[in-house]
Amino acid sequence: MDEKLLAMYLEHASTEDAMAILFVKKNMQQSAKKWVDIIDCEQYTLSDDKLHFRFVEFGLYKRTIKPKYPSKSNFTHNGKFDERRYYTAVRAITWETANRDIYQQKGKGIIGEKYRITGVRYNKNRGKYPAKWVYEIKSTKKLD
Repeated sequence: MDEKLLAMYLEHASTEDAMAILFVKKNMQQSAKKWVDIIDCEQYTLSDDKLHFRFVEFGLYKRTIKPKYPSKSNFTHNGKFDERRYYTAVRAITWETANRDIYQQKGKGIIGEKYRITGVRYNKNRGKYPAKWVYEIKSTKKLD
């Protein structure tokens, strides 16, 4: 596994953009089998859940490049498979492939379908103690 790629991916994995991609994948069926390119987003900063966003704007791109994953045997030592290390490597390769594919498509003038998901976080108990915070998707719309 390319250690430089792994380090870059691990740095990316803790970013707001990485959480926004997970948010889109979780909340938008149209994102299945597509790359997600985050345009802009804003998380709720006081939420314990990192998947609570005020909004996420993003583009969806066809997957024209397929990731090439290493063999699981490369992650097996003394007969024991290192599942965590393998799936981290797979995620890093997927992330690198998505970025390369989106970059190449943009270079050819391809514009992905653009969307905006808006969410709202509010106190269900309306200011009473104890606070019961609820998060809901308010709207999902395609942008022109």
